[in-house]
Amino acid sequence: MVLAPHVAERLRQLYGDVLYRWRGYTYPVAVYRAAPTAAPDDVIGALSPSAVTAPDFAIYDAAHLQDRIASRQMFNGLCYVAADLTCDPLRLSARTGYYFDMIATCDALDHEMRAYGRGERADLPLRDALHRHIPPEQALINGAGRCTVVGGAVLTVVNDGGVYKAIIARRSPHLATGAGLWHILPAFIVQPHDDIGAGWSWQAHILREFGEELFGLPEPEAWPSGAPHDHFRTFPPIRELTAMLDDGRATLRTTGVALNLLSLRFEICAALVIHDADWLPRHRAALTAAQDVERMATHTVALDALDDLPAGWEAHFAPQGMAALGLGADLFA
Repeated sequence: MVLAPHVAERLRQLYGDVLYRWRGYTYPVAVYRAAPTAAPDDVIGALSPSAVTAPDFAIYDAAHLQDRIASRQMFNGLCYVAADLTCDPLRLSARTGYYFDMIATCDALDHEMRAYGRGERADLPLRDALHRHIPPEQALINGAGRCTVVGGAVLTVVNDGGVYKAIIARRSPHLATGAGLWHILPAFIVQPHDDIGAGWSWQAHILREFGEELFGLPEPEAWPSGAPHDHFRTFPPIRELTAMLDDGRATLRTTGVALNLLSLRFEICAALVIHDADWLPRHRAALTAAQDVERMATHTVALDALDDLPAGWEAHFAPQGMAALGLGADLFA
């Protein structure tokens, strides 16, 4: 999403000069970079046993929630919710909470700001109400006052005949959040299956979502009854990727944490690079067969040829996805 000047100015007034700049554009996201030597799960902080509930919310837009329920595909799943972000070292602690509460708080903030950007409203009552309780500078480093469900944005880069290409997709218009926007793959909500403690693992989520979004592998709800939280590791594409990460044919690196300033929700960013030149030819048919999983279009594009994407893609890219794309592309600069 490319910002309208009055939206950029309003965000700067609230949060300071933190807006992410890349390729000559400014995006509504604050970026916290990970150390180059950080292991993937180093970003994972403490998990509190307490859940976020109604008394924790400074705002709650029930009307927006009901509108989303009526018009989008979603369910009220248990998720990990951001608590506090520390920058040195970069680490995100968490609690648990529910998806619908995120829609009524963070997603409502997002829609309010987008309407402001389109000129459909002249004020931001929901955001103003939040910041009467939670100062803007506090919102940059913790999830207080809202249900900041943690997201994940992973730039997957594959070796296509010696050229490293990113996988870019356009999201389905029926998704609860970010409908119709361009994004990287996989992009997901960080949520447990059954074991809440064991599920708070960034690398495990990347592996699971890699299988689901790139290969159309079954989600936990479709696993056999009683399957353990790491059942996804038995799926052949994930077993293969795990072996590739072990022997160097693929690398995985956490690149940072992005705070979407429209929704005030945190996303962990990573870059998954598959160096094995035989991987794409080996899986091209399976990847093509899974292209209709929650997306309208899929492109593989060289990182130095992003302008080959359809016209206007930068103006319709998920903010946190653009941050993850930029952070990942920096590894190849």
